[in-house]
Amino acid sequence: MTVARMWLQGQAVQLEPTVLVVPVEILAPDQIGPKNEVDYPAPFVTLRNLQGKPLQVLGAKESCACATATSLPATIEPFGTLHIPLRLSETARGTQTLTFFTDAPATPRLTCRVEFRGE
Repeated sequence: MTVARMWLQGQAVQLEPTVLVVPVEILAPDQIGPKNEVDYPAPFVTLRNLQGKPLQVLGAKESCACATATSLPATIEPFGTLHIPLRLSETARGTQTLTFFTDAPATPRLTCRVEFRGE
């Protein structure tokens, strides 16, 4: 759905992607930070503010600690964009969900599915 159509339908925020595919091969060898956690430059989600006033991203709820959103809470300026990096565990497998919470009455929750594929 285009951003203009979403805005016309009263949606205040857009989440991209709604399905994030992460190859499990990237998780094991390049450890950075605490044990069993890696940072990979690609996994992030984008929230786009479709309204003419600031939008608060209050936080996120993860179905598993293997994929967690970082840098929250945050404010997205009017018609602005926020890239939310994900911290991944090397043991991540299967499909997990991330639910983001906003202060927008029309779209208080947005969900992204994270699929770990490979091996």
